[in-house]
Amino acid sequence: MDIDEHLRLWDHATVKILDVRQVMLDPHEKRSAYRLPASFFLLVTRGRAYAAVDGVLQMFAPFKVVHGGKGTQLEIVQTLEALEYYLICYKATMPLSCKSELLQALEQHRPFHAPFAMEPRSPLALLDIVQNMQGLVGQEGQWEKLRIKSLFYQFLLEVYGQLRDDHNRVTTTDPVTQAMTYMKTHFAQPITVEFLADMFGLSPGYMARRFKSRTGTSVIEYVIQIRIQQAKTWLSQTDASLQEISSRIGYEDVYYFSRLFKKRTGLSPIEFKMSQRQHNPSARSESSIVPLSAHWYIDDVNNENHYHYLVKRKDPSSMYKMTRSSLPLTGLLSLLLFLSACSGGASLNAQPVSSQNASSAEAQTKSAEQAVAQTKTVSTIFGDVVIPAKANRIVTNNLLSSILAVGVTPVGALKPYIDNPFISQDVAGVESIGEEWTVSLEKVVALSPDLIIIDTNDKSEYEKYAKIAPTVAVPFGTFKNDHEEVRYYGKLLGREAEAEAWLAEYDRRAEAAKKKVEGLFPAGETFALMRWESDFRILGNRWGRGGQAIYDILQLNPPPIVKQELWGDTQQLSISEEVLDKYAGDHIFIVSGKDNRQFESNPMWKQLKAVKEGKVYWFESERYSYWDPITTIAQAEEIADMLVAKYRK
Repeated sequence: MDIDEHLRLWDHATVKILDVRQVMLDPHEKRSAYRLPASFFLLVTRGRAYAAVDGVLQMFAPFKVVHGGKGTQLEIVQTLEALEYYLICYKATMPLSCKSELLQALEQHRPFHAPFAMEPRSPLALLDIVQNMQGLVGQEGQWEKLRIKSLFYQFLLEVYGQLRDDHNRVTTTDPVTQAMTYMKTHFAQPITVEFLADMFGLSPGYMARRFKSRTGTSVIEYVIQIRIQQAKTWLSQTDASLQEISSRIGYEDVYYFSRLFKKRTGLSPIEFKMSQRQHNPSARSESSIVPLSAHWYIDDVNNENHYHYLVKRKDPSSMYKMTRSSLPLTGLLSLLLFLSACSGGASLNAQPVSSQNASSAEAQTKSAEQAVAQTKTVSTIFGDVVIPAKANRIVTNNLLSSILAVGVTPVGALKPYIDNPFISQDVAGVESIGEEWTVSLEKVVALSPDLIIIDTNDKSEYEKYAKIAPTVAVPFGTFKNDHEEVRYYGKLLGREAEAEAWLAEYDRRAEAAKKKVEGLFPAGETFALMRWESDFRILGNRWGRGGQAIYDILQLNPPPIVKQELWGDTQQLSISEEVLDKYAGDHIFIVSGKDNRQFESNPMWKQLKAVKEGKVYWFESERYSYWDPITTIAQAEEIADMLVAKYRK
C-alpha cells in the first residue's frame, strides 16, 4: 500500500458519510454473509469473533480496524464473546474536473476500495471519533454535516498516520502505552481507571497496577500532570482567562483549579503568570477570573480520586451555603428604592421619593426578606440550587428510603423503590412516577413538586427535572457510609433532629445484629460475597447486594485478596472460573436471579471448599438489589438471623 498516494487521492476526493452504526452480537450469535452497500471502515470495540471478509477468515478482536470497498462481503462466522463494533459507511468520489493523472492514480491505488486491516496503536482516539460521529448521524443542520465530515477526516488521519509511522506494518502496543497516548490528547475529558480497563477488557485493579508499574504513578495523577503542564503553557503563552483555561483542561470550577494549581506548583495561576511576565516582558497582560457558579468538589487535593465532577467529600454538610440570599438585603433595598423612584418618573434632578413610595419600597423589602427566609441554597455537582427551607412535596427517583429515614414521605418515586421489601414505613401515599428506565415526566409534573431529589450525574437527565422544580442531584457513591447519608438528608430537608434519632436507633440495631453472630465462627474464617449473572463477580463492601451489612455492620472477615482489591473505588470484579478458589472464602454469599442459578452446575464451583461443606448462602437478586440505610440495617438483621439459625446450637 502506497500511503502517500492514498493520502494524495483522499485530499482531492469528495466525501459523503452515509451511515455510522453500532452493531452488537451475543455470544455464539452468527450473522449471515451480506454485501456492504458502500465503502466502509469497521472498528471492533469489544469481544472476539471469527469473521470472513470477502471469504478470508480472520479474527475480530479489540480494536481491530478493517477497511473495504462497496460490495465487500462480510460474514460473522462465530462470536466467541459478546461482540461490538462500529461501522462507518461512506461514499468518496473524484471531481469530474480532476486531472487525468489523478484518475490514473485512482485506478491504480483504489484507496476507497482497498481492503486492509490493522490494529492501531491509539485505538481510544479512534473510538472517541467514531462515537462522536455516531451522535451526529441523521442530523440535518449544516454545522452537523460539516462536523461529521471533519471527524471522518480525523479518523482517516489517525489510521493512515499510524500505518505510515509503522511502515505499513500492523503493530500492537500494550494497553498502558495506548492509554497514555489517549490521555495526552483527551486530557480534558473524564478519564478513569474503570473507563480504560473496560476499553481493554481488563479488570480495573489490574489496569491500575499495570499502569503504576509502568509509569510510577496512578492514572488520575498522570492526567493531572498533563493538565497542569498544559495550563502552564496557556498561562505563559496566551492571555486567556483563568476560566477559559480551567474549562479547557477539564475543570469547570475555576476556584478548584486554582487551588489544585497552587498545590502542585507552589504558585497560584496569577502568580505563575506574573512570574512568566517577569522572565518574558513581551508576555501579555494577566488573566482575570470569570465568575462561575460553584460546583461540588472534594476538598482534599491529595486524594488521587478527585477530579472532574467528583461527588465524594470529607464532610457533605459543608456543601450547604446557609446564607439567606445571593443578593445582600441592603443591595435589594437600594434596588427597590431605585425602581420605586423610577416608577414615579424621577429624573436626575428629581426630589426625594414620597413617603408613599418609601412605604411601598419598605413593604417590598419586607416581602423579599420573608421569601428569602423560606429558602436556602445548596451546592451540587451542577451548580448552586435554591430550594425550599421546608419542602412539602418531594419527588425522587430511587432515593425514597433515604428520605423516609429522616421522617419525610415523598409524594412520588419509582415503583421498584416503593416496593422495597425492607421498608416498614407506610408508603401508601407515595405515587409511582414509573419504572426504573421509564420515568414519566408528565406524572412528575402532575404531582406539583416543590423539590426533586434524584440520583444522577447525567446533566441532560438533571436538566429535564430542573425544568419542573428545584432539583438536587445526589449521584451514586456520594457517601462513605449510612451515617453520612442520613445526616445529609436531615440537613437538606431541615430534619437534623429526626436524622440523629433515626441513626441512634440504627446504631442500636446494628450492635444487636453484630452481637448475634459473635462467637459463631472460629477466628479468621472468611466470607466472600459473589454475584452471578452470566459470569462470577466478586463484590466489595460498598456495592450493595448485602456488602455493607456483611462487612461493615456484622464485621465478618473478607478473604485477604478481596479486601486488597475491592476495598476502594473498585467494588466489583469479574473473575474467571480458574481463579474462583483464590477469591472464595470459607463461606460464600452469592446473589443471583431466582431463575438464574446455572452456577450451581459449574464444575469449578462444585470444587470449592465452601460449596462442599455446605457453607453457601443464596440471596435473590431482586430482593438484594436495594442499597440505602433502611435496607442495609434490615439486611444485616436478616443475615444475622439466618446464620444464627444455621449455626447456633
